[in-house]
Amino acid sequence: MKNYKNSRGWRNNNPLNIRKGERWQGLTPTQRDSQFCQFEAMEWGYRAAAKIMKSYYRFFTQQGKPCTVEAVIKRWAPENENNTASYLATVCR
Repeated sequence: MKNYKNSRGWRNNNPLNIRKGERWQGLTPTQRDSQFCQFEAMEWGYRAAAKIMKSYYRFFTQQGKPCTVEAVIKRWAPENENNTASYLATVCR
């Protein structure tokens, strides 16, 4: 199994690898990663992740669609950018 403590998300305190764009609470004053947010502590990264997941839930339910793991992953990690099928299989394992 891969050592997650060497991952970019771990180093950035950003477990979902949230891309830059929003002004999240808890961001480090200096953002040294060119693509992803860097949080002062993992708690801030989890907070941002929870807010995103809540917005996904609202998005799907407002459209009358089920908010499944597959639906969330396909929205979060679209096939044009990721190996979504592999990502989904790993999460479901």
